[in-house]
Amino acid sequence: MMDVYKVSSSDMNNLPFVEYQAKKNKPMLISVGAANEDEIDRMIATVRKVNNQPLCILHCVLEYPTPYEHANLNKIASLKEKYKDLIIGYSDHTKPDACADVIKTAYNLGAVVIEKHFTLDKTLKGNDHYHAMDPEDARKILFGIEFIDTIRGKGDLCCLETEQTARKNARTFSGNDLRDCQRNRNYKRNADLQETRNWNFSGADGRNYRTHAEGRCGRGYDFTMEYAGKRLELERDKWRRYESGNK
Repeated sequence: MMDVYKVSSSDMNNLPFVEYQAKKNKPMLISVGAANEDEIDRMIATVRKVNNQPLCILHCVLEYPTPYEHANLNKIASLKEKYKDLIIGYSDHTKPDACADVIKTAYNLGAVVIEKHFTLDKTLKGNDHYHAMDPEDARKILFGIEFIDTIRGKGDLCCLETEQTARKNARTFSGNDLRDCQRNRNYKRNADLQETRNWNFSGADGRNYRTHAEGRCGRGYDFTMEYAGKRLELERDKWRRYESGNK
């Protein structure tokens, strides 16, 4: 009748019970609170003997409520690293924090299934209501996870399409012009070349700059850049900023 079966931390080492549930050949969620690694391994082996459906193991801490400093969320990353073929989740017993940071951190560490107690009124009597989430907490969690997905990006090691314009402007003056003189020196080693150059270019900030450089090949350049009354000077490899009229 059920599409998915859940086994709590208290039963995860009850292997006959776990096997009984697994034989239904449905996807399973199993919390691993207070479990050691060898117990988790035996539980997974028990399930996999009779069930090849998706299996999710949920990091959990058996403290109600769980103090924030005991949440041990890095265990999620450890579970994800070891059990690469399983789905990793988090069963949370901390009190809802103002910005849902506990759940958002769990998600960012790899938990793709979140289980948390739910109530419509945290003031109700009982063991669950006071540390459960309410509808407003649920909204914060969903918004926070959506925002994390937005800022995560894809992680590709390449220039973003949205960076192309800034990249072009920022690298208009790349230093190649200064290196030209050094390259000339390779062909005219005995020449004592005096070089003077001027450039006008747009910076990444959209401003137009006027530059001037002069020097001898192999001895470095005195380099100046001006914009709107401010003078920027580079003497060899050191930038120095001057206000107009103050040197």
